[in-house]
Amino acid sequence: AAFKLAEFLYSHEQMSGTKIDELLGIMASMYDKDPLFHSHKNLCDTINATIHRDSPWKLFSVMYLGEMPDNPPSWMTAKYDVWYHDPKVVLEHQLANPDFKGEIDYAAKVVIDEDGHWEVCDLMSGQWAFDQSDIIVKDAGTHGAMFVLVVLGSDKTMVSVVTGHIEYYPLYISLRNIHNNVCQVHHDAVTILTFLAIPKSQ
Repeated sequence: AAFKLAEFLYSHEQMSGTKIDELLGIMASMYDKDPLFHSHKNLCDTINATIHRDSPWKLFSVMYLGEMPDNPPSWMTAKYDVWYHDPKVVLEHQLANPDFKGEIDYAAKVVIDEDGHWEVCDLMSGQWAFDQSDIIVKDAGTHGAMFVLVVLGSDKTMVSVVTGHIEYYPLYISLRNIHNNVCQVHHDAVTILTFLAIPKSQ
């Protein structure tokens, strides 16, 4: 029940912190037992403590440090939180996923179609993968190492998280040694890496 409530308020309704507090207060007055969450901060703390497999959410803050005009807009003086997973841990999880057995390339490959033509069907079957492999092999210290392709991407799906004045763009990470057909249908092949804060202009 707690998970469903958090998902509803945080993901579906994207309710502001003030409204969450009001709703939780109403729920507390209706039932004798303690509410699932005591405040919007308690809700956010619970979500932030959620572990993505072996990669918990981490946090750092950023702010504008350039020159300021006489009357700077609010976004220049505000501090923005960036929540993220450790990309190394996320990629290690994708590499170790048994569901990808037989659907992942550990080295650059050549695919020939029925007409004898070179067919580029995944990133590891393209010329760029071979070029990078040639560079790697020149270093004796990397012999036996695996060439790992990483793709980052975002979309225009903005997520308003509790606060009413900040929106977030999700940034995704994917191990593209995995075949394209798997990435298209298997959600574990593409993982949310971070939420990029986008302040609303006034």
